[in-house]
Amino acid sequence: MLNLTRQERLVIQFLVLFFLIGTVIHFYKVKTGKSDETMIKRQTSETRQFREMSEHIDSLYAASGSKEVSKSHKKSTSKKAVVINRPVKVNTASKEELMSLPKIGSVIADSIINYRRRNGKFSTMGDLLKVKGISQKTLDRIKGEVAIE
Repeated sequence: MLNLTRQERLVIQFLVLFFLIGTVIHFYKVKTGKSDETMIKRQTSETRQFREMSEHIDSLYAASGSKEVSKSHKKSTSKKAVVINRPVKVNTASKEELMSLPKIGSVIADSIINYRRRNGKFSTMGDLLKVKGISQKTLDRIKGEVAIE
């Protein structure tokens, strides 16, 4: 027969074993009907759901641009709708309006409101830097979306 070394025989046995395992897996998929088609169908339905949700959010955003929020929106959401007019007036804005700004979360919104209570109205954009948690970088990000009046 063939004069193969022990290592060569092990390599051949290894290859034959994986060939058999691959064949069994292939026949199992064919027999059970599980294939890439089910994965594609699942991804397609997830994509459709995502698209529907994004269109809904877009319509809500468009509705908030006009000062009225439609009755269907009020029925479909359990949370109170906050209509935010840009730019946000820092001296009179509510916590929710402040939180709509980029990089402004609950804690910083509270800090802005507390600063307003203690020190009065903001007179310049630079006054926002006196609020704990607002850096120059944050101020640069929100500068176009806030108004000092």
